[in-house]
Amino acid sequence: LAFVLLFVYLYRYGREAYLLNLSRGRGKRALEALYKLLLLRLAANDYDLKPPSQTPREYAVEHPELGRFAELYTELRYRDTITLERHAELWAAIKSEYRTLVRSCRKGGLVGGLRRAFGLRGLYYRW
Repeated sequence: LAFVLLFVYLYRYGREAYLLNLSRGRGKRALEALYKLLLLRLAANDYDLKPPSQTPREYAVEHPELGRFAELYTELRYRDTITLERHAELWAAIKSEYRTLVRSCRKGGLVGGLRRAFGLRGLYYRW
């Protein structure tokens, strides 16, 4: 049992570290990693789990504070032609929005910290 728990937590934190490292880039894989990382952080702070069939915009309807992030994500992910200046501007905006969302959704106190550290709800997002 201890080995299984150790493996699960290594998987959780290893995946978060991998996504964090991947999200530092500027391509579509980095964008998807940033989105998945946001979902993991939201799940750790007791947000509803997003079904795989739901788009970022549909999920933002349920959580209006995610609206700007969903808008930026959709534009970066699906727009075919974009100028380099606009691309850099959108990346700066989505990174800023990500940091703001992570800070604002964080539940404070000892219980919130323990839930973030030991919660496994983010494992739902293995896709």
